Amino acid sequence: MNSRLSSSTPFLLLLQFSLLLFSIKFPPCWSLDSFSSCSKPFNCGNITNIDYPFWGDDRVEACGHPDLHLKCDENKTTTIKIKDVVYEVLKIDQNTQILQIKRDDFFESKGLCSPKYPNTTFDSQLFEYAPGFAEITINYDCPALKGVPGYFSCPDWSTYKDVFIQVASETHPGCSSNLQVGIGVNYFGDFWSMEEALIREGFGVKYKVDTLLCKEGCTGSGGVCVHDVDSNKPTCHCPDGNSRESPCPPQRPPSAQLKDFGGVTIHYDCPSSLKGKLGYFPCPDGSTHENGFIGDNTGCNSSLKIGIGRSYFVDIGNFSIMEEALIREGFRVKYKVNTSLCNGCTKSGGVCGYDWNSNQPTCYGGSSRQSPFPLPSPPRPQIKGTSKGCSLKNI
Repeated sequence: MNSRLSSSTPFLLLLQFSLLLFSIKFPPCWSLDSFSSCSKPFNCGNITNIDYPFWGDDRVEACGHPDLHLKCDENKTTTIKIKDVVYEVLKIDQNTQILQIKRDDFFESKGLCSPKYPNTTFDSQLFEYAPGFAEITINYDCPALKGVPGYFSCPDWSTYKDVFIQVASETHPGCSSNLQVGIGVNYFGDFWSMEEALIREGFGVKYKVDTLLCKEGCTGSGGVCVHDVDSNKPTCHCPDGNSRESPCPPQRPPSAQLKDFGGVTIHYDCPSSLKGKLGYFPCPDGSTHENGFIGDNTGCNSSLKIGIGRSYFVDIGNFSIMEEALIREGFRVKYKVNTSLCNGCTKSGGVCGYDWNSNQPTCYGGSSRQSPFPLPSPPRPQIKGTSKGCSLKNI
């Protein structure tokens, strides 16, 4: 019989052909924005508990609308860039979807005569003026309008010589430059107070983003609102790893969940069209691969499959957490080998071995313990990779 003799203990012999439970360590690889951060609000100074449709700071881009990026500076001041113009955010009311903002350059230059962003307009597709606010046009270098209400001379050190304010969105043809900005309608007719109001108070705008799904059940159902770049609408990402246009289904209690681990497929070198979608991540410079994507293969060059705890499926786009789980925790598998014979074998004084012809365990005892074959070394219970995840071989 072409067989190998077992080791002196049944446990070591069983390790020869499989392991009851073993950990596979997935090495560190990718620098990825964290999807789980979408469950964390944006907090900066007096701007607190801000979630969808905004992103920024600890909230990655997938957490919000691409053009609603909040930044927090070292002074705990929140800013947002709208059509290349930086605005300081004074207040955000997510119930009414209204922001109170002011142009950053008016404050820095201490007036209207030296704007950093001339010849600019406001984004009327994403925003509309809040009730009580409207747009004015500030024209520059308009010598022919001297003496007309709304005309002001600028200090000698200013970028422009004079300013002409129009309570309208139209520009004046006799001026060299202009910009549009919002202001409270209560200042209309009071040109002397407008400059101070623009510097100190700013104006209110309402962002035109549909957040109904988020308000009506996504968060309450255990999901997290994220932004779908294809539909340009929010979608609800659920603990089961799926995204949907409705609240998450009820979760089964832990006792009803039959499996604790499942598989994910990591694709590498994917088309740029996937950038910004949940599951996409860039790889660091020097890696074998440029990027990766967890999800359906849509034109990627290579892929690998690996297991992970199902509790991490909610973090399908958050690989700072998924990566840590793969590195530290690994995953569990169960070997499919019939060992029922071994229980009776050891009780009778025998030792379980392996019959390569039948592909089944066999019981050895007495003189049959002698074997011409050397005893195999038991496999290591832990397997740990040494290459970086974005530089894996044999995928």
